[in-house]
Amino acid sequence: MSSALKAFIHLNTIQFQVWTPDLDHIGVIEEGDIIGKKMPHSKNLVSEISSWQARVDDHKEKQLINPFSLWEGASHRVKLSKTDENYGKPVEGTLTAIRGQEALESVYNEIHELCMIIAAIGVHQPDKSVRVTFGELFHAYLRISNKLVGMLIRARRHNLLDFEGEILYQCQDEKVEVTLFKVPER
Repeated sequence: MSSALKAFIHLNTIQFQVWTPDLDHIGVIEEGDIIGKKMPHSKNLVSEISSWQARVDDHKEKQLINPFSLWEGASHRVKLSKTDENYGKPVEGTLTAIRGQEALESVYNEIHELCMIIAAIGVHQPDKSVRVTFGELFHAYLRISNKLVGMLIRARRHNLLDFEGEILYQCQDEKVEVTLFKVPER
């Protein structure tokens, strides 16, 4: 038998494997024999057990809220309805929520920059709106970003500007006027 022997410990239905190089026979290890003692080549077993238990509890909690989980009890959780204000939104404080907020700020900054460019190169109207053709705007904005049409559509959704049609195409819609109503605040 090898000098490295597995000793199994069952606590809270979790099986732990402890490698003990100084044991040369199989024996039953009782919980009282180990608690508080340092094992050779390992940390305190109590801290190891509590660390693993925390990981198991965390994993179980995540599986219970995972809609694709096959764990028993996962299907019995409260499901969000489509009318709930948190439906389709990431949980607050998670990395997904933080990345989403950063992406949203980036898009708002690009919309603001687009509106500033329209205000700078467009023709100011008596009603305080600014007009520019899509062709002029395309050539001016192309050096800054390759997402002009997407930003125009997004700005139109926020009622900052308007243009004719659903989408604008290079060459085909060069004479279509884009009307800026207001420049958003940062």
